[in-house]
Amino acid sequence: PTTFSKIIAPVFLGYYYKNEEEQDDVLSVEKMLEMFEQLGTPTNQKIKVAFPDAGDHVISSYLTTPNHHQVEKATLEFLKQHLNLNTTD
Repeated sequence: PTTFSKIIAPVFLGYYYKNEEEQDDVLSVEKMLEMFEQLGTPTNQKIKVAFPDAGDHVISSYLTTPNHHQVEKATLEFLKQHLNLNTTD
C-alpha cells in the first residue's frame, strides 16, 4: 500500500477475467484489483476494464486474443479522455 499510494498518474488497467475458471493464469486478478484500489491516482483518473473474451494473459495481441480490437479501442479512449492525446494520427 505504501508504494502504490505514491502513484498518482492516470491508470488504465485492462485484464482477462470471465469467471473463476476462465481468467488470467499468469497474474492474479485478485491482486491486480487489490493494487488498483491502493493507487494514489484520483478515482476519476483510473479505470479498470475486464475483457472476458480475451482468453489469454496477453490481451492486446492479435496472436493470442481474437478480440484484441476491444482492448485497443478501450485503451485509445482512455488516452483521449485522460491524457488528451490525439489517437487518430
